[in-house]
Amino acid sequence: MYNYKPLIALCFGYFMVIIDVTVVNVAIAALSLDMHIGLSNLEWVVDAYTLTFSALLLSTGYFSDRYGAHKIFQLGLVIFTLASFLCGIAPTFLFLLIARLLQGFGAALLVPTSLSLINFSYSNKVELTKAVGIWAAVAGIAAAFGPILGAFITTIFSWRGIFFINIPFGIVCFILTNKWVARPSPHSDRAKFDTLGQVFSILSIAALSYALIEVSNKHLLLLAYCLFICSFVGFIFTEYFTKSPMLPLKLFHSKGFNISILVGFLLNMGFYGQLFLLPMYFQHIKSYPILLSGLAISPLMFFVPLGSFLSGKVMNYLSIRYTIFIGFAISTLGLLGIFIVIKYNLNYIFFITPLLFIGFGTSFIMPAATVASIKSVAPTETGIASGTLNTMRQLGSLVGVALFGTITAISTSFDQGVQYAVIGAIITFIIGIILSFL
Repeated sequence: MYNYKPLIALCFGYFMVIIDVTVVNVAIAALSLDMHIGLSNLEWVVDAYTLTFSALLLSTGYFSDRYGAHKIFQLGLVIFTLASFLCGIAPTFLFLLIARLLQGFGAALLVPTSLSLINFSYSNKVELTKAVGIWAAVAGIAAAFGPILGAFITTIFSWRGIFFINIPFGIVCFILTNKWVARPSPHSDRAKFDTLGQVFSILSIAALSYALIEVSNKHLLLLAYCLFICSFVGFIFTEYFTKSPMLPLKLFHSKGFNISILVGFLLNMGFYGQLFLLPMYFQHIKSYPILLSGLAISPLMFFVPLGSFLSGKVMNYLSIRYTIFIGFAISTLGLLGIFIVIKYNLNYIFFITPLLFIGFGTSFIMPAATVASIKSVAPTETGIASGTLNTMRQLGSLVGVALFGTITAISTSFDQGVQYAVIGAIITFIIGIILSFL
């Protein structure tokens, strides 16, 4: 009989982490009014979480092996739950920003270790495949449920409620994980931690985030770009010369691997960049209340499970290349539809089909990109390949929110800015179409 207990316990934590990527989007207008902050600060509220999440993902594998996946998962759970409480009580924007950074740190510890614990809990190949499939589906459900849940909670309580809701989830997950999930032994012989590489990666991501968001400060903008370039070059040199790199550069000898992680980056950049702006568009331009704006973008998520399911089927009949191409083509058509609807200020009913296209197309791409990244490296490197892909996806989300949010902020009107941002997303997805044939 299939033992669902470890999977249920671990998916509680994974669901909580993924939902926090999208649950904030519909609440940021209420947050803006309450804290009296502008669009650039709202970008930081979203991107602070993604910053530490993406910067620390690759390092979690080391700590998981060194100290035990179960212990690191529980630590991540405690940090994430505590940070959620701090977000909920945040009296100032700076306090909230620090709490969101801490949330991302907890998320980075949770996600890779949850998959490691699933691998350890299900030794049978059929059971493991089923468990991983359910684990992956949870991400799609959480992303789909986030905006709607955020809209309901913000309407009934306030924006603070979207963070407080994590606390009962965290407590239940901690108890169930402690009771139902096995504890793999740590590997004390693990190589030395790549401290310098981690420092350079955090500096480069933080500097890039600042440069993309804070465009109004010209002097600090130049300094941020210089810091980004220097720290990125330092990261490459460190990974090349160190004996135990967090990101082995030999992975990039494979063209298939390079293309797959670029696809993951572009996909999240276009998708989450629009997901950040659309709720604000419905609230500011269409004058929708928060609850209605959350429901308005819900068609974006309706076909996410279907797209993920059909992607595997199409890969078997055609190829990874054509699966990625089809997904980007459908998503691009959806974005073109969104642009037309916004430009000519059409009724909401004309939004539905483009949103369905974008949701289905983007969910169609990700399984193919994942398989491409894993197939393009040696079997012993699949873990780091998967981790790199997830890191690039998170970076894509960060850049998408920062870049498209800034484009909107510096435009002459919010409506025009959203149009420019949609054009940017269309260009992003067209590049994805071109990459699919490489």
